[in-house]
Amino acid sequence: MKKRNGKILVQVGALVLALFALAAAVNGIFIYRSNRRNYIDMLERHTGNVLQQTRTVMEAYASLPWLLDYWQTHVSEMELPGDCSQRAEDVTHLLLDRKIDSACAVTPEQAQTFPDREQQLFAEYCYLEIVPQYDELKSNFELQNLYCVSMITMDNALPIFQALPDRELGSYGNFFALGENWPFNASLHPAVSEMYTEREDRTYFEQVTSTTDGTEYLFAYLPIMEDGNIRCHICASYVMDALRESIAQDVQGIERINIAIMVSAAALLLFLINRSILRHLAFVQKTIRKYRETKDSDTVVKDLKTIQTGNEVGRLADDFSEMAVELDRYTGEMVRLTAEKERIDTELSLAARIQADMLPSDFQAFPGRKDFDIYATMDPAKEVGGDFYDFFLVDDDHLCMVMADVSGKGVPAALFMMASKIILANHVMLGKSPTQILTDANAAICANNREDMFVTVWLGILDLKSGKLTAVNAGHEYPAMEQAGKDFSLLKDKHGFPAGALEWSKYHEYEVQLDPGDAVFLYTDGVPEATDSKGELYGRSRMLAVLNRAPDAEPEVLLKTVRADVDAFVGNAEQFDDLTMMCVRYHGPIQKQTDAQA
Repeated sequence: MKKRNGKILVQVGALVLALFALAAAVNGIFIYRSNRRNYIDMLERHTGNVLQQTRTVMEAYASLPWLLDYWQTHVSEMELPGDCSQRAEDVTHLLLDRKIDSACAVTPEQAQTFPDREQQLFAEYCYLEIVPQYDELKSNFELQNLYCVSMITMDNALPIFQALPDRELGSYGNFFALGENWPFNASLHPAVSEMYTEREDRTYFEQVTSTTDGTEYLFAYLPIMEDGNIRCHICASYVMDALRESIAQDVQGIERINIAIMVSAAALLLFLINRSILRHLAFVQKTIRKYRETKDSDTVVKDLKTIQTGNEVGRLADDFSEMAVELDRYTGEMVRLTAEKERIDTELSLAARIQADMLPSDFQAFPGRKDFDIYATMDPAKEVGGDFYDFFLVDDDHLCMVMADVSGKGVPAALFMMASKIILANHVMLGKSPTQILTDANAAICANNREDMFVTVWLGILDLKSGKLTAVNAGHEYPAMEQAGKDFSLLKDKHGFPAGALEWSKYHEYEVQLDPGDAVFLYTDGVPEATDSKGELYGRSRMLAVLNRAPDAEPEVLLKTVRADVDAFVGNAEQFDDLTMMCVRYHGPIQKQTDAQA
């Protein structure tokens, strides 16, 4: 046996570390996802506050609805950026003349009353007042973009305000072209479509991945409402890359702490496992090896009693102590049973030889007889069987043939077989007819048949001068006949009850005329009921087909041909029943043969 040198502690340690590493990885994933969600929630709140402040900046102007209309409809007339200080001075005079406190206090109705030139001046002044605040909010809150747009359609947007990444605070150069339509892909921004569909005064969020460079953004949208409709909306966006890096750094810090804790826990766990389990298992292993060498169960029990762990290892030691004691007892019993089995096998072998000796085996027992050839075989399914055959000369002119099958198998069937064979032979030698032989033999068998066993019998007496075969069938298989040069076929004779089944059974004999060259093939049910591994039966049709391959062959050749075909059909399947066959070929009376030679 191959010895295993691996240490359990190393194997368990590797498993524990692998499990802890897996737990750390899973924990890291959960922490990353949790932190990401928390960061995004915080970022959404933060962005929502930025948008609220931006909207507050714009809604501080009472004339915002008028300004939005003017900015969109007079964009070609507005001169931006222009001189901010001069516009501030001009607007101040404008407001003083109309006794208005500030630009924010101007109402849409008042703005509408301004002359055209003063309307343009006022609109440009307010625009330049709001733009720096967009820049400041974008810079202070580290936004990627902050802008205000009015949706013409869901495919086109009109920009109003935008805080540009490359414009310094307080500088009004490098404006985008106010009034130019932006192409807008609504499928990439479903939150915008949702906002304009729901028209609710709340902040809408979405995460968008750039189709060009794969950058991930967080977008937030807040509508500016008028009479339940959206006039325009403010949008702020963040780049999520910095967020991911921040989360990853946090997770790495937490994971370092977790790994340190898990390694310490693993070391402590392995120490406890080794102390409470593995060293005791090693002692049990050593004791088992010692028992294998000495077979001393008393020493094993004494050594294993020293393990007092109170857990499964202690119960394992107790169980092995009991097993060692039981194994000693079992070994002694096996020695006794082996000796008993060898004795039984010897007796069965002797019984098999005795049974074989009781069956005719000398097929040259009739020297000088040229009027018939006969051959028979019997192969029991177990050591001894219940089938038997018999043939002998009643006198010089009459040949008796018997083929029988006892119910059951093994030794009981073999004993019943030998008794039945002797009874049949004795009644035959008294010169009785086949009917009287079976009737008297049945009565004798039934007289002391406490086990209710029975035997099927085919018995025939062949008159060697005339070729007349007188036979009787007591529940046995149909014989196969080859007559008048034709193929073998079944002779479906009339059956009586098997001998030993009913004490008052009646039997009826019949006669068959055999001509020179005719043959009779007798068999037990072990031939047609031979079964292959699929459960299919060999059958009488296959048996007849094999017999007719060489119908003129001698009996010995015919029997060996049938047996070879049965073996090929059965294959590796176990033999289920005794298999017995006998064949006799009638060559005609001796005197006729002599006359023909003369």
